Amino acid sequence: MACLCVLAILMAGLWFLAAGSTHAGAAEEKTYIEFIFDASGSMKEKVDGGKTRIEVAKEVIKELVESLEDRPDMEIALRVYGSMLPGKPSCQDSGLLQPFGPVGKVRAAILKIVASLNPGGMTPITYSLEEAAKDFPKAGRKVIVLVTDGEESCGANPCITSRKLQDAGLILKPYVVGFGLSAAAEEKVKCIGNYYSAKDRAGLSAALKSIVVEVVSPPLLEVEAWAGETNVTARTNIEVLDADGKPVKATPQGPAGQVLKLALPAEGVYAVKGTLTVEGETLSASQPNVTLKKGETTKVRLDFAGLPGKIVLVARMGDRVVPASSLKASAYSEEKGRKDFGVQGDRMAVAVAPGKYSVQCTYTGDPQQNRTVENVEVKAGETKEVAVTFDQPGKLRLKVLVDNKPSNEARVSVHQNQKLYRTLSPLPGERGVFECGVLEGAYDIQVTPSVAGFTEQWVRDVKVKAGQTVEKQVAFNPSKIRVKVTAEGKPFFVEDMRLMLYEHDPEKRDSQVGSEEYVCDIEMVEKGLFEVKIKEGVYDLLAVNLGTGYADKTIRKLEIKPGETLEKSLEIGGMGKVTVKVTSGGKPYSVGGMRLMLYEHDPEKRDSQVGSEEYVCDIEMVEKGLFEVKIKEGVYDLLAVNLGTGYADKTIRKLEIKPGETLEKSLEIGGMGRIIVKVTSGGKPYSSEDMGLSLYEYDPENRDVGSEEWVCHLEEVEKGLFEAKVKEGVYDLLAYNLGEGFQDRSLRQLEIQGGGTLEKSINLGGIGKLRLRVTWDGKACTDEDVRLMVNFAGTDDYVCDLEMVREGVFEAKLAEGEYDVEITDGFSSQWVRGLVVTSGGTLEQDVEITLEK
Repeated sequence: MACLCVLAILMAGLWFLAAGSTHAGAAEEKTYIEFIFDASGSMKEKVDGGKTRIEVAKEVIKELVESLEDRPDMEIALRVYGSMLPGKPSCQDSGLLQPFGPVGKVRAAILKIVASLNPGGMTPITYSLEEAAKDFPKAGRKVIVLVTDGEESCGANPCITSRKLQDAGLILKPYVVGFGLSAAAEEKVKCIGNYYSAKDRAGLSAALKSIVVEVVSPPLLEVEAWAGETNVTARTNIEVLDADGKPVKATPQGPAGQVLKLALPAEGVYAVKGTLTVEGETLSASQPNVTLKKGETTKVRLDFAGLPGKIVLVARMGDRVVPASSLKASAYSEEKGRKDFGVQGDRMAVAVAPGKYSVQCTYTGDPQQNRTVENVEVKAGETKEVAVTFDQPGKLRLKVLVDNKPSNEARVSVHQNQKLYRTLSPLPGERGVFECGVLEGAYDIQVTPSVAGFTEQWVRDVKVKAGQTVEKQVAFNPSKIRVKVTAEGKPFFVEDMRLMLYEHDPEKRDSQVGSEEYVCDIEMVEKGLFEVKIKEGVYDLLAVNLGTGYADKTIRKLEIKPGETLEKSLEIGGMGKVTVKVTSGGKPYSVGGMRLMLYEHDPEKRDSQVGSEEYVCDIEMVEKGLFEVKIKEGVYDLLAVNLGTGYADKTIRKLEIKPGETLEKSLEIGGMGRIIVKVTSGGKPYSSEDMGLSLYEYDPENRDVGSEEWVCHLEEVEKGLFEAKVKEGVYDLLAYNLGEGFQDRSLRQLEIQGGGTLEKSINLGGIGKLRLRVTWDGKACTDEDVRLMVNFAGTDDYVCDLEMVREGVFEAKLAEGEYDVEITDGFSSQWVRGLVVTSGGTLEQDVEITLEK
């Protein structure tokens, strides 16, 4: 298939500005047209009364090139494919035979090249499109048009290539003329670009002329913009919109002054819109339904309603002009919205479109004032002055003294007609001075000190006139509480000591001081002297952390009056002494680790709870058995611990210590006693190897004798007779390892007294033997078949296993008594109950096992 191609693609941005709007000063662009001549073999086919396609094409191209105007803003070039150029493969047979140049300079060369061409090669349309895109200069309008008598013959897809070149911004949508194509062939080339169909020479000539007119002679638009009698074209931003209201890219045709000339991409119906900004006000004008045709120029006039006007604000306060720096203003219209005034010279001004406005003005000084002027009418180009008058303010100044010194530690607020007018801040650089501007009138001033010890004050009915400064003064004299703390008449202080004030609550008891609302601490100003400034009221005082031995002190219902100092004294108390003599059996007693500890007495605690109170100190040993300590007056409990093996802790309750006195107390630990235990079996003294008797401290909460605190062993002094010396106390005894057939025995709660002897007996009873002959399904059992376990009758207390002495016979020595035997194979059990063993006898019994094997 062969074709003659002249491809015209309008490149992105060649005709139109990117945003679709045009300003008067934009420059004209140069147009570049590249002709691509098809010299492929299919051009030998005949058309129009015996002429070949290439003959017809040469004639049409000759007429077209000769008719082109030689213009400074246009250059043309020629590319040929299918002419079997030397060294070119068939599907790359395409070359730029005439580069770009002015029409008058290259016209003869192009006509000579076209006349010399003969058809012969293939049709590489896609390759030619790709190469043509590289032929153009970087700037300018880049134009190519395709007239084809067939389709791509090199297997490529020119439609896809055309789309890619368009998306990359290298070409616009191509113009395509189908010359003598079948309907099927037309469908394959329509997608390359804007398609024209030509069946003969006349059709081909008409299509190419139409395309060239569109490229070289597009529709032109001349726009003038006027604001009243003034031409404002050069200052107007002009937009061209299509039928959907979207901006169209239009190309200026030279610089604009009184008129802006624009080239449009295609004929059609457009709307022209202009916007003009004057003095910050944006005006707009438009003309719809503007019809444009190729090769024709259409004129449009945009008329703005008129130039904006201006509002100038003239603000006065008394006989002086208010500077613009002290003002804020805006002009408001329901139609045009709100616009803020700006500073122009020494005045506030704003440009607005003609119309009626509400002018709102604020004086930003002290105090702030607002004014509104309604129905301000502004005409086109007019400057309208608006006068605003503000009240001349006066000034209110307040000096605050605290304890005769200027102070900023106060909150000052001004009230008018029982409503808060404003809050004052202290003046920078002037301590204790608060100041604000006020309008003429009468005011009340509230002063609230922010330091403890003062209550608020009011200055009522302060009258201020315009321009007048009124000064007032408020003085606060402090209320104080002063407390002298002494011990034995001397100033007293210890580290961490605190005197705390609480709001007095008449419903609280003395012991509840400190559970009320905390106010502050009274600070020490010198040793034993505490002082604080505080506002009037009724308080309770709580003194804590007064040192070892001193209980907390309280003073109730301290009434503080404004400007007065309340003085109070707090006597902590003096030192006393406590002496404790510790004896055992009437003799001085002490052991290593022994401690005598004092605790604050708590009447709500029981004797057994001594030691759970607040710890005070240890009483130190000065010689064996003699303990003493100096301590502050008060009531204490004593707890003696670590008194030695067998001695329980001792307590003395409610020791009352008085200043300058010595309290003497005695503490008898107790003497040694003796315990004797006789062990018999069958009425005779009994002992066995490894047998032992041990004493343990008695614990009423522990039922397991032997798990308590161990005390000592009882020594065997003769067979079956055991004894030991121990301190008086209460003990448990455990007899263990009593020999075959005997279980451990215990004696509970043995009370041993100093100097006394406690005698106890343990009768183990006699020894007998239990023998069971065991069969299963008539056969003698072994210990591999079953296990026989002996328990005391009626209990789960295990005694021992019956041991197999021979096949089928199991026996054990047991203390006389009644037993139960459990026979088990590990899965289920069988019991033999009520087996009575007598001293010196043997109980034999046959047992048939009924368990299922």
